[in-house]
Amino acid sequence: MMQALIHPYLSQTALPHQLNINAEALLSTDSVDLRFAGMSGSGGSPISENTKPFWESFWPFPERPRKLTAFENGFFDLLKEESGKPNPDINKIKGMLAAKPKGFSFNVRDKKEGNRTFLQKLISHSGGGTDNLPLIEFLLEDMNAQGINAKDKYGNTALHKATAIGSQPITELLLKKMSRRAISAKNETGNTALHNLYALGNMKNNKAKEALVNLLLSNMDESTINAQNEAGETILHKAVIGKDELTVQLLLEKMSDKVINKKNFNKQTALDTIINSEDLAVIAVASLIIEKLYANELSVLGSSGKQAFIEGMRVTLKLKARSKL
Repeated sequence: MMQALIHPYLSQTALPHQLNINAEALLSTDSVDLRFAGMSGSGGSPISENTKPFWESFWPFPERPRKLTAFENGFFDLLKEESGKPNPDINKIKGMLAAKPKGFSFNVRDKKEGNRTFLQKLISHSGGGTDNLPLIEFLLEDMNAQGINAKDKYGNTALHKATAIGSQPITELLLKKMSRRAISAKNETGNTALHNLYALGNMKNNKAKEALVNLLLSNMDESTINAQNEAGETILHKAVIGKDELTVQLLLEKMSDKVINKKNFNKQTALDTIINSEDLAVIAVASLIIEKLYANELSVLGSSGKQAFIEGMRVTLKLKARSKL
């Protein structure tokens, strides 16, 4: 029974009695902060700072979702009110918190709103702007690891929310605070936060989009960048379908030919999904992939020869794809 309460990572590395976890505490509370559960073997003292990277590698117990109290609803209403202002009044928020009732938590997950935390709701409310940055910084300073890394009802983390709205500043804040496991997390459809970039195809500010994509790619490990969702799609599949030429170009710099040729559950590579299109934006994306896959052949050709080769390969692959229909 006790074994089922321990995170899978811990159950593979140590027995419960070796961790000196207080079983009664685990059974009697909805939210357990493992930093104070007696892991150090010294009767419940917190782990030291120098062990922090190790404990980052597993997912702590989050708070159980519940209905918000009147105070908590009022607190979020105040956050929303201040979030639209160029200079949010943090002191006003702190003044309200001075009267917070017992049991108030920044890490609470709202059962009525998809089990989202204050942080996740505020990010969704941001709409990609930067006005909310001071408020998000304020929340991050007072939240614990469970709250910052929490998933909502659909498996989305705060990072999923930030990338969905295309906010590079918010994403940067989260990457500094979230655990490595949370950064790589998938939602219930198997999408990582990186998969959400497919929605940014129409993002007008290319410079901002490039900064966001590079930020994520530099903070994610290879397995996360190459991950497939429940439909077998990599982020490259998503980006090409979204005709997102810039993101495709940045992804191709990071991906091997093997990953580029990964097939979804319809047995299609990213290139296969668009090869039949005559849309100029799609052709530009397809040409980028062909150029990457046939880099050796292209290296001996001049600029005009390269263009002819790429177009020839595109037509050839297109005819090949049609012959399979």
